[in-house]
Amino acid sequence: MARAPESLSNLSGQVLGHFEVGPVFAKGNSGVVFNTRDANNNETVALRVLRKDFAQNEDEMQRFNRAMKTVLPLRHPNLVSLRGAGKTGPYCWLAMEFVDGEA
Repeated sequence: MARAPESLSNLSGQVLGHFEVGPVFAKGNSGVVFNTRDANNNETVALRVLRKDFAQNEDEMQRFNRAMKTVLPLRHPNLVSLRGAGKTGPYCWLAMEFVDGEA
């Protein structure tokens, strides 16, 4: 399995939009998930930051925007809720409900 670029891991300790990026929670092909604090409401969220090259592909960005408009309003007890999504600088991100538990 390919690993996300290590440069994304360097976001730990930085501020991305209104998110105070904490430690890396998981890595995958498309990006890195961080344990993060939302400074707007002091809530812990899982922040998935996508690879920088993702935002450079116009087709991917259009697909991302359509998917986020569809998923953002979904609420169900068996789904992790999406709290927000966007682009800050070169990074596309998704803020999700943080569910503490075993992997």
